[in-house]
Amino acid sequence: MKIKQVIPFLIFLVACSSGTPNDVLPRDKMQKVLWDVTLAGEYANGYIFSKYYDLNRAAVNNELLERVFKSNGITKKQFEKSLDYYRDHPQRLMTVLDSLYAQQKRIDDERNEKTEKNKEIEEVNPSILPPPVNPPPVQ
Repeated sequence: MKIKQVIPFLIFLVACSSGTPNDVLPRDKMQKVLWDVTLAGEYANGYIFSKYYDLNRAAVNNELLERVFKSNGITKKQFEKSLDYYRDHPQRLMTVLDSLYAQQKRIDDERNEKTEKNKEIEEVNPSILPPPVNPPPVQ
């Protein structure tokens, strides 16, 4: 009789547990690693492959990923296991991806704000701009 009472309680506890398994990267860590993976990919595509087009792309990508893993103190196996976990839990993955999107949006907004401020400064007071490279001779 007691087992029948304990089993639903255990099922409830397991279903309500909000933590990730011990061998899976926590949300914040996974977010940071995915951010770094994205930056590494952008670096590879935007700089390395455009400048050194004859490189082995797979080898370069693997090297960059290994550097990301090392800088975050994880292994490729940990990352892959964590990625599988988050893929199997789409709501948790969505939370991580939403955070990444918000982070990128903040960066874009700050960049746009600086650009707008620079335009306003140029329009309001052009005298603060540096002098031309070859100023005309004084007569």
